[in-house]
Amino acid sequence: MGSSFYGTRLPYRGPTSLQASYARGSLFRPSPALPLATPPCAPCARNQRPVTRVPPPSASASASAASSAAAAASASSSNGASTLVNGTAVRSSPRLDPIVVPSEPATSSPAFADSKMPSAHSADGISDASSAEAPLSLRSSSPTRQPARPGLIERCFGPGTAPSVAEAASSLLVPLAEHAISNWALPSGTSGGRSGSEARVLRAKRAVQSLEEEKVREERRRELSALLEQLEAIRDHANELEMCNQHHLDLSAPRYRESARNLLHYMALRNIDVRHLQQALAHLGLSSLGRTEAHTLASIHAVTRVVRSMLRELTPKTKSSSSSSSSSLSLSSAKTKTKSKSSNLASQVEALATDVLPPVLDFADGDRQLQSNTVDLLGPHPPHRKTFIMVTLPAEAATDRALVAGLLGAGMNVARVNCAHDDAAVWGKIVANVRKLSAQLGRPCRILMDLAGPKLRTGPMPNGPRVLRLKPKKDARGTVQSPLRALLVPAPSSTHSSSSSSTIPQVTVAAAAAASLPTIPLQASKMWVQGLRAGDVLSMVDAQGKKRALEVAEVVPGPKGPQVVVECSKSVVFETGLPVSINRAGSKKNKKGKAGKSAVELRATAAAAGGSGGGSAGGEAYIGELPASEEAIELSVGDELLIVRGEGEGSKAQYDAATGVLVRPASVSCSLEQVFTNLKEGEPVKLDDGKIEGVVEAVGSEEVRVRITKTPPAGAKLKSEKALNLPDSDLQLQGLTAKDIADLDFIVSHADMVAFSFVNDASDVSMLQDELAKRGADDLGVVLKIETKRAFQNLPWLMLQGMRGSGPLGVMIARGDMAVECGWERLAEVQEEVLWLCEAAHVPTIWATQVLEGLAKTGLPSRAEITDAAMGERAECVMLNKGLHIAAAVTTLDDILQRMRSHQMKKQSMMRPLQLSHPFVTISYSSASSDSSDSSDSSDEEA
Repeated sequence: MGSSFYGTRLPYRGPTSLQASYARGSLFRPSPALPLATPPCAPCARNQRPVTRVPPPSASASASAASSAAAAASASSSNGASTLVNGTAVRSSPRLDPIVVPSEPATSSPAFADSKMPSAHSADGISDASSAEAPLSLRSSSPTRQPARPGLIERCFGPGTAPSVAEAASSLLVPLAEHAISNWALPSGTSGGRSGSEARVLRAKRAVQSLEEEKVREERRRELSALLEQLEAIRDHANELEMCNQHHLDLSAPRYRESARNLLHYMALRNIDVRHLQQALAHLGLSSLGRTEAHTLASIHAVTRVVRSMLRELTPKTKSSSSSSSSSLSLSSAKTKTKSKSSNLASQVEALATDVLPPVLDFADGDRQLQSNTVDLLGPHPPHRKTFIMVTLPAEAATDRALVAGLLGAGMNVARVNCAHDDAAVWGKIVANVRKLSAQLGRPCRILMDLAGPKLRTGPMPNGPRVLRLKPKKDARGTVQSPLRALLVPAPSSTHSSSSSSTIPQVTVAAAAAASLPTIPLQASKMWVQGLRAGDVLSMVDAQGKKRALEVAEVVPGPKGPQVVVECSKSVVFETGLPVSINRAGSKKNKKGKAGKSAVELRATAAAAGGSGGGSAGGEAYIGELPASEEAIELSVGDELLIVRGEGEGSKAQYDAATGVLVRPASVSCSLEQVFTNLKEGEPVKLDDGKIEGVVEAVGSEEVRVRITKTPPAGAKLKSEKALNLPDSDLQLQGLTAKDIADLDFIVSHADMVAFSFVNDASDVSMLQDELAKRGADDLGVVLKIETKRAFQNLPWLMLQGMRGSGPLGVMIARGDMAVECGWERLAEVQEEVLWLCEAAHVPTIWATQVLEGLAKTGLPSRAEITDAAMGERAECVMLNKGLHIAAAVTTLDDILQRMRSHQMKKQSMMRPLQLSHPFVTISYSSASSDSSDSSDSSDEEA
């Protein structure tokens, strides 16, 4: 199926290859760019002009102009195309196309057969013998009449034209004057006051102007015709791609059928390089097809209709009147042919105007469909912005209702629970808190639960000492500017334990978040802590054997008892199990000269009250379980790293003590068996979000040897639970792990949507849909996380498969893993393409990974973070990760999205009034009013 216009066939990708793809049961594949016709440049267009041949003039006329024309041909050989005037070749101006060649049958180029541009000695020119003698009547012997001609000659051929050229030009312009007689009328009273030659020159000038205008119109007609061909070729390509992938449309759910069709149309458009077409359309003031995502075919049809309308306006209409009776038979015949051509051109354009079929999905329908799908997945829109905010909740949300309430009040619309951490008991408490507080506060909030997916991460590392080092803030000279501050909170048990458990009390993080302080668990009796007062001093010997005095700054209430804020002007290294004693004002002298209770007195007080002394010493407290510091593997460029099968602890590189020779490289474990069966030599390996890069040198059944090729200049430290990315490896992973399938039982009964991690192809989506169907949860929302290179490459197939389900569908752009998989350089390009494709499919997108991360963790954002958050407004939802200052991050993001709403809508810039423009308007109005008042005053004075 091809697109034909004016007899020119436009080749493009035919149905054979697409039908072959259909026969293989797959969707379209990226194909070479569609060859599109482009408007010819001016020199090419001039060379392609029709060549019209007319009978030669009489012999007498030919002899009279032969000598002058021959001289003109040699003098102006570089100024224009050769024109035969009265049988002699003359180099004419480029303005006086097309070329005329005598004594051969009339022919025309198919591409421009319908051109109505008049030409000398052709259709609308003069071609009889009497007109050929006209130049002689203009060549007056009187020298005073000669200056009447140079203005016209110089205009046509340039200044300084040789006399021989001017003479030959006169013989060429006279036929134009004769042509003007039949097409132009002199103004009233003109012919009476002018000689015949002056009138002819005036008519010739007007004829030249008419020819130039017609030439411009013809150029515009050719440009519009070429644009029309390209637009129709794109339309045909889109319809053909839809036809070849009809099976995908038939299997789509009714709610997504038109969206799937629009996706196919958009893929057909983006299969072609249309940048030159966009520029040509923009130069005409038309839509450049840059906002076609949600309504592709409607946009193409709209632009096509406008181009056709413009072409019809430039198409000459057939004249009903006949030519002058004084014209020769050849002139009448030529005019008849031209009228026939013009009539054919007009009829072709009119026929093409009726060829435009109404689009299936118009502009408003496409936008409405996207908004409807967004509401179905994410819930009702917030009243003050159109972009949703999703927050990853920490485990503390299971017990700290104030944290959840604060996030809802700040603007959280979707709560995310990551099933890679904690268990069903914690998840259930988080969901219960969110549901209850959402109803109480009147803030709708949906819940998304994220499947863990394959565990492609580094294994555990050996534990180091359980220590926490804190230090005060000092200036360059080492002078203390502000003391260190820490929050002592009750440990889960009041009895000191030497257990190696690294569990941190969940409540402590919430308390520390409120005070923005590091948290230290304290094992002590409730009475021991309640007896503390501001100004008391806690004495201890830290992990480095140094005596330290911690002054109590304040005692604040907490969920599980009082919490103590302490200060110290020296660095302190806290370690699990270190004893802490108290000095209170009133007995012995402390650091500030005040008295305090001794440990003996404290024990006696505790025994009299019937309480426990807190630890083995009775009156002392102990530092509770601190998280174990983790041993890290240090790597540099050129080092070897072993990836070992299993879940064992990693190890540092081992060297011979005597010789320093490497005995065994550093190693890290990996529990994913497909790494050791499908990895190949030479494939890249990226660790810790791309901070460390290497290449596979050898693959064994139990270990993989990797050579490190890239680290930071000072080297890198690799710890446990760091991402392991294999961007070019096909591990043939199953869509759902056994853990994912087990977690689905909880998810379908508690969540509004499920996020599918590490999805790679359509079979993975089909597997998830089958598991949901088994549990009767077909209507559960599904979010596809695009975080691997394969997922990005298969995105159209993933969405088409997702559209077969009856539940809402969404896409999350997991930009962290995506940057590692595709490369940092391509991240900006990749995330844009995902946004475009999802909008074409009317699928809502979630802008995720490290949005305002600095603000959420440290309380201070960077400039790049603010810009990135503003760019997220083009998605339907923006996701924030957890952090100590997550509530402040939600508030800031809410403000940014509200502001950007009035500036940006998807790819379209919205032009609301700018504050910057107001001073200029005010100045302008003030100046205008002052000028008018001055002028009125002066007028009054003059009056």
